[in-house]
Amino acid sequence: MEDSIVAVNPDLYHLPAINLLRTRLQASGSPGHPQVYTGFRDVLSQTLKREGWFGLYKGLIPTLAKVVPAVSISYVVCRHTGPWNEKTE
Repeated sequence: MEDSIVAVNPDLYHLPAINLLRTRLQASGSPGHPQVYTGFRDVLSQTLKREGWFGLYKGLIPTLAKVVPAVSISYVVCRHTGPWNEKTE
C-alpha cells in the first residue's frame, strides 16, 4: 500500500498545475475571462509572470482534501480485509 501512495504523489503535485493551466486556456476569451492565450506555453508563461510558481498550485489544497481521506479509507479497508481475503482463498 505504501508503494501506491508514493506512486500517486507525483500526480498530486503536477496535476493541479496542469489542470489550472488547461482550465485557463479553455476559458480564455470567453465572457468573464477576457485574457486570451495563444497556447499552453503562453498560459504557462503569463501565469508564472503574474502569479509566480505558487500561482500554479492554487488547487493543491482542495485536491489533497479530496484525495487524502479516500486513500486513507482504502488503506484501512485493505488492511482490515486483507487477512480475511487470504483465509477464504
